[in-house]
Amino acid sequence: MAPTHAFVSSAVRALATWERVAHGARSTAEVFVEDGLYTAGPDSVLDSLRTAPEDASVLMYVGHNPTAASLAHVLDDGEPDPAAFRAMSEGYPTAAMAVLEVGVAWADLNAATARLIAFHVGQG
Repeated sequence: MAPTHAFVSSAVRALATWERVAHGARSTAEVFVEDGLYTAGPDSVLDSLRTAPEDASVLMYVGHNPTAASLAHVLDDGEPDPAAFRAMSEGYPTAAMAVLEVGVAWADLNAATARLIAFHVGQG
């Protein structure tokens, strides 16, 4: 599941995380580095994600908590994969990744328009 597009905070740590993910996934994604993602809340991140190109098939957001955790909960439609939801509910540590399946166009992304299907915690 290599990202085709990514929205990445301009923070040094977020950029380093993206570089590791891109290298490991052999991704040649189109990357949008945004200063505003450093302090953005879930609504602001949603505004950015809605600008993703229509052809983005795997979109990744590399940002910060508590926004990342909040965003995953906001996007979930209330019918998540039980194991993924349980794991995410135990905490959203550094290097965690929520995988959501989105059933709408990026421009229509909003609360409850995705389904949590997996949750992974990377090794620092």
